[in-house]
Amino acid sequence: MALKIELKANERVIIGEHAIVNASDRRIKLVVETKARILRQSEILPELEARTVCDRLQVVLQRMYLARDPAPHQADFLRIAGEIVAAVPSFGPKIAAISGHILAGEMYQALKGARALREDEAALLELARVALAGPDAASA
Repeated sequence: MALKIELKANERVIIGEHAIVNASDRRIKLVVETKARILRQSEILPELEARTVCDRLQVVLQRMYLARDPAPHQADFLRIAGEIVAAVPSFGPKIAAISGHILAGEMYQALKGARALREDEAALLELARVALAGPDAASA
């Protein structure tokens, strides 16, 4: 079954190991007729924008998803996953679920799990920021 992709002007999509950019000033439609690993620009976290440990995990999972052979990236995944669980043990079950998806060859599901983990991390960091600011800062 073919996958239809519509790209806005100057939007990027990664198909496998190739980046495709709509260089026109209007929308275009693409049809991908073979099975391919695809990430739209809105789904990509650029490595230079990875500020937190969960961001770094997503970047590694993006590499694993897009690579023909994800094995070279597994050591990075395990290292970063270990850092996350050491810092926030309650994230352990989510890391285990992501690992399960990797072992099952469900790389896109693993990537979706990493995005959800980033949202949890952002919420936790916001709670910490508010707590550190103190009660007066919350009412200001």
